[in-house]
Amino acid sequence: MHSRTKVPVPTPVVATLVEQHLGVSAAGVDELADGMYNAAYRVGLQNGGQVVVKVAPPDDLPRLGYEDALMRSEVSYYAHAAGRAPVPAVLAEDFTRRLIDRDVIFLSFLDGAPLQRIGRDLTDLGRATVRAELGTAVARLHEVRGEFFGYDRPDDRDSLQGDTWGEAFGRMWDAVVSDVMRYRVRIGPTEELLRSTVRRHRALLDEVSAPALVHFDLWDGNVFAAQDGDSARLTGLIDGERMFWGDPLAELVSTSLFRDPAKDVAFNVAYARAGGREWAFDEDQRTRLALYDAYVCMLMLAEAVPRGYRGMGAAMSRRFVRGRLRATLRRLHS
Repeated sequence: MHSRTKVPVPTPVVATLVEQHLGVSAAGVDELADGMYNAAYRVGLQNGGQVVVKVAPPDDLPRLGYEDALMRSEVSYYAHAAGRAPVPAVLAEDFTRRLIDRDVIFLSFLDGAPLQRIGRDLTDLGRATVRAELGTAVARLHEVRGEFFGYDRPDDRDSLQGDTWGEAFGRMWDAVVSDVMRYRVRIGPTEELLRSTVRRHRALLDEVSAPALVHFDLWDGNVFAAQDGDSARLTGLIDGERMFWGDPLAELVSTSLFRDPAKDVAFNVAYARAGGREWAFDEDQRTRLALYDAYVCMLMLAEAVPRGYRGMGAAMSRRFVRGRLRATLRRLHS
């Protein structure tokens, strides 16, 4: 799908960046089509290796409120996740804007392919194995604790962070509501109803006592796997830029995107065995999940405007997400 934020970088520039930061000449540069925010390239090296180069959008492009300095959040996520889950190694980073006027990171190349692409080719055993390995990895990641709640933005302490989860998520929610209004996204509910939703459930959110490391974008496009005979194995988790410190339950909104997370049995059993919580999916937890689901829906609807999504697929996606958001809001206000 086309996205305005994926602004291409000329091949010679990518090659120069690799040589300057990694000290190795590029043998070939191929654009990676997956992902809808950053431009990304697979670069073959003269020494036979491969790396991934990700380049952020130009600063002057429109974006959502939470999307400032996203690439720096991705680097932070991989640093916290290293040794706990299969994530790319950050080989180098360049936030100086000296060689190009955009943030750049250089990542190790992962084996496998996104579950979104190969999931249907896996056997039942293979799918269950990957879901279990994902549950184990996520449980280990949730053991990492932060010093505050909210997005990992060191220069944005007041707007998208807080001392409690209710305070931080309230600010995150209000930011995306502002994006919905700014980009005139047609979703039906009024601004007042949207903003009142989190206030209505603030006490429930404040029951979350410790800020866990949450990826919040672990849908099948960001989970890599490889076939292994009749089975399969988890090979990587990518695109950690949406990370925040908060409720680990929120992770299940992305790991089971638009599905009932209670039915992801292999994931949930492995998550609990690895030290994560055995989720009861009771009324309170279902309410928190509904809040996070509505938040994701608003993000998806709002980001489609500055990114310029178009075509039949984009229209069908908007219609589905808009309907889900309305249904979820009705539940939260019932």
